[in-house]
Formats: sequence, C-alpha cells, structure tokens
Amino acid sequence: MIRKALAWVLALAALVSLAACSTGRVVPLEYYTAQITPPRCAAPVVVHAFSDARGAQAIGTTKDGQSFLADPSVPVAEWVGYALYQELKANGCQAQYQTVSEGSPSPIIRGEVVTVDLKQKDSTNYSCAVKIRLTVVKNGNEVMIQQFGSEVDKVYMPSSDNPKKILTECLQVLMGEVMETLLPKLKDI
Repeated sequence: MIRKALAWVLALAALVSLAACSTGRVVPLEYYTAQITPPRCAAPVVVHAFSDARGAQAIGTTKDGQSFLADPSVPVAEWVGYALYQELKANGCQAQYQTVSEGSPSPIIRGEVVTVDLKQKDSTNYSCAVKIRLTVVKNGNEVMIQQFGSEVDKVYMPSSDNPKKILTECLQVLMGEVMETLLPKLKDI
C-alpha cells in the first residue's frame, strides 16, 4: 500500500514538473515601468494609441518552429503604446492616453510597432527584438520622427513564464532608450 501511494506521488510529481517546464505558445504581454528616478518631466503630453505595422499575428517562434502568439486580450500595439504612457507618467509627465485621434495643444506622440521578434533557441535560451517608430506632433507639425529598438538575449531556468519575462525586459530596455531621448525633447517643445 505504501509502495502504491509512493508510486502515485512520484507519478504526480513527474507530471507537475513536466507541466511546469512545458512552454505555452500564447504569451501574456505585461509591462512594468523601469523606475527611472527622479521624475524628469512636468510637460503635458498625449500618447495616441499605437498602430501595428508588422502585418502578422505571430510575435516569434519556438525552438520547434511553432509561432508564439500574443495574448489576444492585449494587442501588441496597445502593449507598447500603453508602456510608453506608463513610463511618461512614472517620469512625472502629465500624460494622457487616447485611442481616438483628437487635436490637442499638448504634444501628441504617435507610434508604430515595426518589429516584435521572440525566439526560443532552446529550452532555456531566448532572444527578443522590439522596434518602434515614434512621431511627436505639436500644433499639427511633426517635430520629431525617430525609430527605436532593443535586443535582449537571455538564459533562464526552465519555466513557462520565460517568453513573458524576456518580452517584458526587451520592452523595458526599449522604453529606457525612448525616455532618454524623448524627455529632453519634451522640455524643448
């Protein structure tokens, strides 16, 4: 009886560990601000909902050649645009997020997601690249057009959360670069 119970426990433990190591293909897209301090912006600014210029549903490939797909509840363009909004707020800007195009006396930031490329090289090794194009408009005039990109290569312990972790980190690196360029420009506009 004890052997039978022990066999069940071992079988259950094996199933749990296999489930923990399996990689899902649907990746929840999350973002946490990079916590750049102290706040460096007091300007009002409007972040317009980003567009997705990639023309693809997939956000990358697994080690087996299958496609990673973003969680459909958070479109890729919304994930990136809202991350920019969060960073601006975290840096002290009086930021607003708009999903419709409206005129504003404040600078309007429009963005386009050019690339999101998540690659699982093996069970622990991942790479990610994210590229965006930003346009800042003030009083109907484009005052800044710039492309930004980030790339991250990372080795993780086996976990089904690894795709989410590297995408989050890749977006944080990108937003750090964007903030370094954008915040000084917002002061001058």
